[in-house]
Amino acid sequence: MARYVPVESGNPHWYTRDGGKRYDADLRVARKEGLLPGSSAISKVLAKPALEAWKSNELLTTLYRMMMNPDEAKMAAEPLEAFFERVVAESKKPVAEAADRGQRYHYIMEQHLLGETSLDPYSFDPSVQAAISWTDKHLAGSDQGGHPEEVLMNLEDGYGGRTDYRGPYFDGLTSQVVIADYKSRKVVMTDYKKKENRPDPQFYDEDLIQLMSHARSLWEQHGVMANGVISVIISTGPVPGCYQKFWSKEDMERGAAMWEAAHALWRLIRRFPYEHGQMELGLLSAEDLRRSDVAQEVAG
Repeated sequence: MARYVPVESGNPHWYTRDGGKRYDADLRVARKEGLLPGSSAISKVLAKPALEAWKSNELLTTLYRMMMNPDEAKMAAEPLEAFFERVVAESKKPVAEAADRGQRYHYIMEQHLLGETSLDPYSFDPSVQAAISWTDKHLAGSDQGGHPEEVLMNLEDGYGGRTDYRGPYFDGLTSQVVIADYKSRKVVMTDYKKKENRPDPQFYDEDLIQLMSHARSLWEQHGVMANGVISVIISTGPVPGCYQKFWSKEDMERGAAMWEAAHALWRLIRRFPYEHGQMELGLLSAEDLRRSDVAQEVAG
């Protein structure tokens, strides 16, 4: 049985060329040591309106709660800047808690795919149990050709990244190679979905972009074409469950183009050029994806 041990938060921003993770590096160190950026760091050039809206809501909620708290009598005596600093610090606690919960969810799913049983209390969360059931039905464990938490290095385009899952996807009749990414995210019933009595999980373009960055790396490192990419939401409430989006070929083409643009923009902003292989930052093109469809037809 595996016990959760906190590690460095999130994905590393830098990798060595052989896939080593460098959580301690910055831009100066990366230039000196020839490190490659992580795809998660590159994607930070993109706006994330849903995330920023949530953070703003936490900030305003904290401000309101503290101002209405009768124990905050000292507020009137302290400088306004000091009060604001306390509000900001307090509002970041739910953000940190959500990040920790997401890490734990990922750890549980990784251990499950490795054939281990996690001792983390979140293992018994109904949403996590739903994710485990879906995973058992559609994905392969490490003993069946699945690759959980795999680091993929793209030396052609000059970046690295870590996938939550790469391997077979089973739909009951056939199997195909996919890349899947788990997300811990709130799921609610919107007014529209309430009429249908269905939850309304939110999938975002940044989910797709991240998946397509890994798809390109899979092709460059292993010569394997991802036939599909899947976003898997493990709900943190208030509506529990596990929800999936199998992105369409059209989405994949769009995501590849968005990743290409984000990657190029990041290098321009950071002044961090890459000269290995082809200078062009090309990704999976529409023609690549069409060839994938043809290959599946021939194989079938």
